[in-house]
Amino acid sequence: DGDEASDTILVEGEGVDSGEVSFDDGDLVVTRNRGDRPSPSSSSTDIKQLRKQLEAELREYRIKQSKPINKPPYTVFTNVAMEEICELLPNNDAELLDVKGIGPKKLEMFGDDILNIVAKYADNPDLMEAKEKAKMQAKATLPPRVAP
Repeated sequence: DGDEASDTILVEGEGVDSGEVSFDDGDLVVTRNRGDRPSPSSSSTDIKQLRKQLEAELREYRIKQSKPINKPPYTVFTNVAMEEICELLPNNDAELLDVKGIGPKKLEMFGDDILNIVAKYADNPDLMEAKEKAKMQAKATLPPRVAP
């Protein structure tokens, strides 16, 4: 808790969550102090936490896959694709192909692994409800089809 002043920064201020920012083996670590503020609903918090965990797993997978092919991690899939995967929670090849940036080649190379990672989160009812809402919103924003 702030023992090493050169590695830890205390963050406070109006309109800012108080907490600490530190570095652990070169990685930035942010610890927020919630204070007396009311917390959001546990369901909303759980969904955000689960999505963060899924994103972390996908990010780790992306890094592991990029090393043997000597390519940057974003060539495995982009941050945008990762965010869509976390929101849409695809559970089959067709749904994964709906993710912007995932085409037949990436599906063949990484699809099974991505779907296996996402499947770990598929049993959470709140997360699945959020997935259905995201699908409905996506359909609502699509332009109408014009017959040929």
